[in-house]
Amino acid sequence: MEIQNRKLIKTKTGFFFAKKELYVIVEIAKKELYVIVEIAKKELYVIVEIAKKELYVIVEIAKKELYVIVEIAKKELYVIVEIANPRVFRT
Repeated sequence: MEIQNRKLIKTKTGFFFAKKELYVIVEIAKKELYVIVEIAKKELYVIVEIAKKELYVIVEIAKKELYVIVEIAKKELYVIVEIANPRVFRT
C-alpha cells in the first residue's frame, strides 16, 4: 500500500508538475503573443508617428523655407528699394 501510495503520490506530483509546466508554457506563450502584438502595435504606432512627424517636419521646413524665401525677397526688395530710393530722393 505504501509503495502504491508513493507511486500514486509520484504520479499525482508528476501530473501536478506537468499541469504547472503546461500552465507556465501557456502563460509564456500568451505573454509572448501579447508582447509580439504590443511590439507590432507600438512599431506601427511609431512608424505612423515618425511618418506624421516627418510630414510635419517637411511641412514645417517648407513653411519656414517659404517664410525665409519671402523674408529674403522682402529684404532684398527692401534693399533694392533702399538702394533705388536714395537716388530717387537725391535727384
